[in-house]
Amino acid sequence: MDLINEIKRNGVLLIKVERNEENKRENLYYFKDGSIITAMEFFPGKLEIKCHGLNEWFERKCFQKCWLYNKKYYSNKYHAIYNNSFKGKHHSEKTRKKISDKAKGRYVGEKNPMYGRSVYSVWLEKFGKEKADELEKIRISKQKLFYENETEDQKRIRKLISSRGQKRAFKNNPEYYRKIKRDAGRVSFKSGSKFQINKFEQKVLNWLLSHNLKAEFSPIIGKYQYDFIIHGKRILIECQGDYWHCNPKIYGNKKFSELRDIIRSKIFSDLRKKIYAKEKNFKLLIIWEKDANNNDFSSLGELIEN
Repeated sequence: MDLINEIKRNGVLLIKVERNEENKRENLYYFKDGSIITAMEFFPGKLEIKCHGLNEWFERKCFQKCWLYNKKYYSNKYHAIYNNSFKGKHHSEKTRKKISDKAKGRYVGEKNPMYGRSVYSVWLEKFGKEKADELEKIRISKQKLFYENETEDQKRIRKLISSRGQKRAFKNNPEYYRKIKRDAGRVSFKSGSKFQINKFEQKVLNWLLSHNLKAEFSPIIGKYQYDFIIHGKRILIECQGDYWHCNPKIYGNKKFSELRDIIRSKIFSDLRKKIYAKEKNFKLLIIWEKDANNNDFSSLGELIEN
């Protein structure tokens, strides 16, 4: 039996899909109201699907354009979610432990095929630089489009999930958590891939360049990664976020014991990096996120004086 689905985007029925000759990777989506969009424009909208043999519609966020008109996928997905006989039930503790033990260590550290690698580096190996650059451009544009259309609730939930995952990993095994972070950093450095500069660090870099100071981003000194090193000087710069690195101007007189475990760990890590830099005869300058946002670069003032 043919699996017949109907798909709506923002309440408008999709009636036809055709290949876009101008851009062969994209499909053109024709809607009943006469509008035409491409796959790239499709996924941020509210998607509704009515599967064969069922009258009700159900919604889903769509992230993969190749699934947009896959009738078999949506039919099977619907029945797996809504007609699942195990829905609302839970495995026993014994079964959960058995599943957990079987999966434990399967993709940890170097067993993980993406350990110390980025998606771009995989594309580079598989397709070459020209194709990899093209795919990376598409990925970034899609990511930008997704975040631009993200609601405040979605943003809050995404950050909460990420934060909980980090906390859980640290709580389960703090030493192992630190070790895999360090090891991944070393592997990433050896593979030639660099840490991606964020807006805060870019602002600091712009300030350095405006004062004719040449700096290298994300240098590895021994076993630690720092944010910047000034060319011709034994000076390192750390750009520290107010929350994770515990800016005293924000946290005030809050006791160390009152801080979350992962933040206390960051404080110890920052201290170890500071001691290590001093042992290697480097001067470490620190600028806080709040100061940079207020265009206060006085903590880096001695770079201009010297």
